[in-house]
Amino acid sequence: MFPEKSPALRQLLQDNSTLILQDLNRVLLNTNAFASFPDSGLQYPAGSWSKLVLKVWGVENPKILHQFSSLSRCLAEYPEITSMFISRLEGGSRIMAHSGETNTVIRIHLGLSIPDEDAELCGIRVGDNTYFWKEGESFAFLDALEHEAWNESSGDRYILIVDILRDEFKGSFSNICTRIVLNQVIFGLLHKIGLKSLVKPASTILKYLVTPFWPLFKLGQWIQSKYGLIRL
Repeated sequence: MFPEKSPALRQLLQDNSTLILQDLNRVLLNTNAFASFPDSGLQYPAGSWSKLVLKVWGVENPKILHQFSSLSRCLAEYPEITSMFISRLEGGSRIMAHSGETNTVIRIHLGLSIPDEDAELCGIRVGDNTYFWKEGESFAFLDALEHEAWNESSGDRYILIVDILRDEFKGSFSNICTRIVLNQVIFGLLHKIGLKSLVKPASTILKYLVTPFWPLFKLGQWIQSKYGLIRL
């Protein structure tokens, strides 16, 4: 779906899909670790789309990551991975059309547990392309493209999502991650206090103020990876 498909990483994920699913099943038995996506306006019905975060914009979640041995090795081998999480979409639900925060990452989807019904009941549209997940298989696309997903089956759908920087942006890892995280914080705060109209100018100003935060972001990465103080 996109010419830059990270074939080596996709193959590594596919080769480990059975082990990843086994780890996921153990997590599902022992804890309610999934958290609903905050984008309530993007999902129907509300609360039907949830995630289990292993890494988000450069910050690892050690409390979850240590339960997925193969994914821990994958992150060590590919430090340019910005985010990694497992997405659950309940049966009879939909994720509305939206686009990612940046065009700097390629998003990989790996099917883990897909309802065994009509394949077309559970799929995703990216731009003009439509794909139906299959267990143990992956595909990649540019996250900045508009995409929407649905699960019209009777069971829950689980996929692994991995975001990896495009080759031309690998030298800007901290810059990109810091901008996205700070943008999300500002976006959330302005929405909460009812100042949505300020989101765009605030984001523009942020681009010129973000550089001094890079060392703090790297320190935050290390603290979170070591102590897991924030629930991601």
